[in-house]
Amino acid sequence: AAEAVLHRVLEDQPGRITCKALLPGGGFAVVKAFDARADRDREVEAYAALQELQEEGCVPRMLAADCPPLVRGDARRHAMMVSWVGPPLEDGHFWELPLAAHLRAREIVARMHGLGVVHGDPYARNIVHDRETRAVSVVDFGAALTRALLGAAAFEEACA
Repeated sequence: AAEAVLHRVLEDQPGRITCKALLPGGGFAVVKAFDARADRDREVEAYAALQELQEEGCVPRMLAADCPPLVRGDARRHAMMVSWVGPPLEDGHFWELPLAAHLRAREIVARMHGLGVVHGDPYARNIVHDRETRAVSVVDFGAALTRALLGAAAFEEACA
């Protein structure tokens, strides 16, 4: 079976590397590899809770909860793959979005809360806006926390 091929490294941090990958059938995906399996599993748990939003294109689609990392020999060996929905906004460019895109991002975050997930890193770098289709997606659930993990009271406080 053909594997995804490294297109480019998007972000390289201690404990985590994020790569854009070319898929065998065409198109792109994001592969994130972690030092700690628990970090990957927490993000996978958030995507599982957000299945409804994946189907609507509001968040990337989980393609693999356990896949080979793209950077061979890297210690960050616990990898996952999600669909590529486009480049995120640059920091400082959030205010350039049309009002409808702001409202859509806010609606997506509220729906995430209703599904038991708080994003944990709600900055412009984690919002994708397609100018042609006007679609808005929220990405990168590496800092996400779930109601199951936090407990009901702490989750409600985190959503406030």
